[in-house]
Amino acid sequence: MPLLYKNKEQCCGCEACMNVCPREAISMEKNSRGFRFPKIDDELCIECEQCLEVCDFQNERIDLKKSPQVYAAIHRSEETLAASSSGGVFSALAKLIFEEDGVVFGCGFNEKLEAEHKMAKNLKELEELRGSKYVQSKIGLTYRRVKEKLDTEQYVLFTGTPCQVAGLKSFLGSSHDKLITADFVCHGVPNQDFFLDYASHLEKQLNGEVVDVKFRDKSSGKSQGWSPAGTIVYQKDGKLREKFLGPQNSYYFNYFLREASIQRRACYDCRYACPERAADFTMGDYWGVKKTHPEIDWRGGVSLLLVNSDKAEQFIPRLESRLKLIDSTLEKAMAGNKNLTEPIKLTVKREARMKNWQRGGADGLGREFFKNHRKEYIMSEIRFLLPDPIKRLLKIALPQFIKKILVR
Repeated sequence: MPLLYKNKEQCCGCEACMNVCPREAISMEKNSRGFRFPKIDDELCIECEQCLEVCDFQNERIDLKKSPQVYAAIHRSEETLAASSSGGVFSALAKLIFEEDGVVFGCGFNEKLEAEHKMAKNLKELEELRGSKYVQSKIGLTYRRVKEKLDTEQYVLFTGTPCQVAGLKSFLGSSHDKLITADFVCHGVPNQDFFLDYASHLEKQLNGEVVDVKFRDKSSGKSQGWSPAGTIVYQKDGKLREKFLGPQNSYYFNYFLREASIQRRACYDCRYACPERAADFTMGDYWGVKKTHPEIDWRGGVSLLLVNSDKAEQFIPRLESRLKLIDSTLEKAMAGNKNLTEPIKLTVKREARMKNWQRGGADGLGREFFKNHRKEYIMSEIRFLLPDPIKRLLKIALPQFIKKILVR
């Protein structure tokens, strides 16, 4: 039987092997830590080995494009900018595709709060795909659906992690003029079970039902605009309520963003964490833009946009009607985006976090986090509970008070 991988670090979970199998012999099954890996049904397998050939993560089939054009990008619509995670590049690209009667594939939540790849045919359906998702999405048979659309001469925009884009292109095998791909500067992916367990943990804490998670939320005054912070939406006593989430008060945000200790094992050996990209476009937050481009008003959010292919360059004139594009450089972009040059670092904390979760679940991780981050957690909760006018007053008055104390 074909051996899909020898070690877990050799499988990124892109699901290209499952899509290419002509006998439906491959399914994705969870391991003991909730990460999904391909498994072959030996009764259905005909040993054609297409699954081995399609694996770009191990075989490096896709030629990575070099010397991208680099921009800082800000959507010209204030409404779209406010609803976007950063600068609104995804929305701008999607609208161009819709103008060509095309479709957009991207990650959204289903009714069970599971992240999965979906297809959008219009702006209303696009809403589900907007915003960051700090969890690995299920591809399912999306690659096959993309091929079906391309075979009917439709434009397709496919967005996903760099390995998902490479998986799609390897599955297709040949280039398609009407396929536009966009990846993002990736920080690795936790798994669905870990995230859903965290959501259940929050429901116990809040005594309510979690109905939505906005991993990036500018609309909440608690997150103070463009930042890595998010909001959880929950139902309690018949009312929808919100709670601020960030690295200060959420073990999920902290372990994902700061420690990078809960991601898939392959993410620590990712070959796509480099300036050379498989996608036509690369999107991301332009972290550090305040220093590298002081002339830009960054407060509403700024996207990093890499234009990696000749095909992508042809869209720039049309994008400029929707985006303010400011010329930048890779050197400036890499200053605040380490994952443009290298994958996340594997440390002993990952094994510790995974073992603690297996032993004590989300509640165990919650207790561990509070014990190690008690002061920061409490201060975050206090800031959340204080009304905005009082917070603004303290922000002005407290530094002046401290200054007077020091002078004395």
